[in-house]
Amino acid sequence: MDTTQILLAALTGVMTFAFGVVLAYLYSLSKKIDRAEDRADKRAAEDRAAADKRAAEDRAANKADHDKLFQLVAGLQSDVKVLRDRSDRSDRSDLAD
Repeated sequence: MDTTQILLAALTGVMTFAFGVVLAYLYSLSKKIDRAEDRADKRAAEDRAAADKRAAEDRAANKADHDKLFQLVAGLQSDVKVLRDRSDRSDRSDLAD
């Protein structure tokens, strides 16, 4: 083997090694990116779950307020009915006198 062939073989070996190192580094980066994406997806899912929970709590509070309001309105309606009945009776008794 002459010197050129030896140098060419050594250069080929070094280039092959360097290419392997670059490939390993790129693979490592791709795995880091995948893990970062997984963490971001998990964080987004947790945020959505928290938002859904807050929305459910808000709906429950709104329903409770709505129910309370309807109970108050029903109470007012019955009070108005009683007052109207009394007023009607009073008007009838005034007419009878």
